[in-house]
Amino acid sequence: MNEFTLKVRPLAFHSSCEKPYLNASCKVIIPQSILKSLMDTSENTIHSPIAFLLLQGEREIISVGVEEFSAPEGFIYIPSFIMETYWLPHETEIILRYQRVEKGTKISIEPHKTAFIDSKAKEKTFLENYLKKCYPVLSAGSTILIKEGATEYYINITETIPERVISTLDTDLEVEFKQPLDYVEPPPPAPPSIVEHMSMPK
Repeated sequence: MNEFTLKVRPLAFHSSCEKPYLNASCKVIIPQSILKSLMDTSENTIHSPIAFLLLQGEREIISVGVEEFSAPEGFIYIPSFIMETYWLPHETEIILRYQRVEKGTKISIEPHKTAFIDSKAKEKTFLENYLKKCYPVLSAGSTILIKEGATEYYINITETIPERVISTLDTDLEVEFKQPLDYVEPPPPAPPSIVEHMSMPK
C-alpha cells in the first residue's frame, strides 16, 4: 500500500495559487518523490486520474486529485476550503494513501443553499465541465465547493456510483439533485373565504 506522511499547507502559500480555480477544487500539490515512488512500485503504469485518500489518523477526510508534483519534501498544499471544512490547521500531519478509482456513472448531490438550484452552476454543461476540471475525483460523503464567478456554492456528495470513490473523467455522469439543506416547505394555501348571504327580516 502506497502511503505518505505529509504536513498540510494552504495552496495560497504555493506559487500555483495564481490558478484561481484550484481554491475551489479537490486538487493538491505534493512532492515529486511521491510520483517517483508510485512509478517504482507500479512498474511505470499509473492510472489516470492519480487519486489519493487524505487521512488524519484513522479519520478518512476526502479523496483528492493532483495538480502538480512540485511541493517541498514533507508537505502537501491543499485548497483552503478543505482545510476549513475538515478542520485541518496549518502544519497538521496527514496520511496520503494512493487509490485506483473507477469511472463514475452517477452522483447524487445536496446543495447547501437553494440559490444553487436557480444558478448557472447547476446547468448540465457548466457542472460537467467544472467537475472534470476541478474534481477529477469524487467521494461519497464529502463536501465540495463550486465557484460560479464570485459566487460560492457548497455541495454535499451524498452518493457515487458504481463505487464510493469515482473518477469524473472520460465518462457520461448522471447527476441527481437532492433537496437543498436550507429548503423550507412553502406554507399551505389559505382556505377559500366563505361568504354567507343572510336574509334579514324587514
